[in-house]
Amino acid sequence: MKATPKRLPMRLWIKKKLDEGAYPEMKWLDKEEGKFQVSWKHGSRQDWHYTDVRVFRDWALYTGKLNPDTNPFDANTIRRWKTNFRCALNSLPEIEQVRNESDGKGKNARKVYIFRRQAATKSKSRKLKEHRKQLVAAKRTELEPDDRQIIEIVDEMCWSPLLIQQSPKADAELTQVRDLLEKDQTPYQPVWMTWPPYPIGAC
Repeated sequence: MKATPKRLPMRLWIKKKLDEGAYPEMKWLDKEEGKFQVSWKHGSRQDWHYTDVRVFRDWALYTGKLNPDTNPFDANTIRRWKTNFRCALNSLPEIEQVRNESDGKGKNARKVYIFRRQAATKSKSRKLKEHRKQLVAAKRTELEPDDRQIIEIVDEMCWSPLLIQQSPKADAELTQVRDLLEKDQTPYQPVWMTWPPYPIGAC
């Protein structure tokens, strides 16, 4: 069974059609710069022709949004093709509309777009990720006073001498002292045995 070819993302589909020169209404303006135009002629114009919307129709066919057997070819359908194409194109982070070069009126109505440089796109994506991390970190530090007090108490408990585990060396020394005390062989006298430091009745 022949495998179904994987559908290209819109940016690659557009670039492929531009390189092939598939549509006179969509063409490169400056390939090195990544700039291209799409004819956007209004359907009410007398010089309007079916070829002015072929790219919109083919994209609808390619994405499964158009069924030639059930969708009528009328003004509403054409308007829907253009709307779907425009919305999909505007949602791409790799492609940006050049508004000061676009013109929505007249027989030469067009929209001009440019492929953003890959490095610039990656840089923007990286900045967005860093910004999200900063927001998450800031959210975690926004604690209520009671929460901060609990954290301070826990920190103090962690440093309490009662919770510090003695080292094996300290345990051995304590054991040795305990054994000496039991055998009454301490190298020193407990403080209570030398108190008071003067003979009784000397006062």
